Amino acid sequence: GVVVIPRDKAAEVLKLAQKLDFAEHSMYPFIEQFKSLGEAIKKFGRI
Repeated sequence: GVVVIPRDKAAEVLKLAQKLDFAEHSMYPFIEQFKSLGEAIKKFGRI
């Protein structure tokens, strides 16, 4: 899909996107170790 972001919000949106990306990638080892998506959701609050 396509997302249009106002230029004056670009830096703010990029920072948030990078934060979410880091959080999601931090979950992978946890999910692999415990083999539980439910536990990952409890720990991280999202999938």
